Amino acid sequence: MTGRLPPLYALKAFESASRVLSFTRAAQELHVTPAAISHQIKTLEERLGVRLFRRVNNRIVLTAKGRNYVPAVREALDIISAATVQLCDREESNVLRISVLPTFAVRWLIPRLGEFQDSRPEIDLRISSSYRAVDFAREDFDAAVRYGTGNWPDLHVTPVFEEELVPVCSPKLLPKSRKALMPADLEGFTLIHSGTCADNWRQWLSAVGIRNVEPSAGMTFDTCLLSFQAACEGLGFAIANRGYVERDLQEGRLVAPFDFEYANNHGWYFVCSKASADLPKVAVFREWLTNPVQC
Repeated sequence: MTGRLPPLYALKAFESASRVLSFTRAAQELHVTPAAISHQIKTLEERLGVRLFRRVNNRIVLTAKGRNYVPAVREALDIISAATVQLCDREESNVLRISVLPTFAVRWLIPRLGEFQDSRPEIDLRISSSYRAVDFAREDFDAAVRYGTGNWPDLHVTPVFEEELVPVCSPKLLPKSRKALMPADLEGFTLIHSGTCADNWRQWLSAVGIRNVEPSAGMTFDTCLLSFQAACEGLGFAIANRGYVERDLQEGRLVAPFDFEYANNHGWYFVCSKASADLPKVAVFREWLTNPVQC
């Protein structure tokens, strides 16, 4: 069996080149020359007896056999990487490094982290916030929380919660007559937008059937965090995921005057490499994150 195994470095060169579809970029990633990558790919193809890449208009593309080979190679390298981490870094077996979205961290995760600390004091969290999706093959993270549809076939994916859009505002904007506002009344208010979720107002207004309100008009901030704060200050109506403003609603800083919430096909997901999914520290945090009140 071992006699059929290709050289590890050739497999790494193949995995990198298959991901970026460039020998030059793969060489930069692995800190070698493009000629070295080309040599390793040629060695691998000769060892396997198949073509893995072909050139089309001065660029490389995977052959059908190359595409079929990639998932197994990637998974095998992930397994080797995870096993090496476990072997060499046992003193950090309880250090959990997680990348999360900034708004998720501030609005959802941090207010609940005390529960996790109380239940799992042996785990040391290292939390980093970024809008960029981390690459587990190249970066030192155990897991991440991503926003999207959950379609990341190369990763182990667990839903945390789905997005439910709801307009919110400061109580001071409500009519003093206590007359109930209707969605069409938004025409008389400033809409507050977030640059990271620019389409949310259009989605909600379309779902509720409102045509008299211009979905792109109003005031725009570059993050959801700023848009929520602007709403708290009475600058207008923000469109928010209910999970992010639940405490503001409970404590009266914001109100949601309309009954209609719009659930789109997006949400927040806990993701990690398939090789890391069963690590105890990852599994424990995943379980708490998806069932925080039970932990």
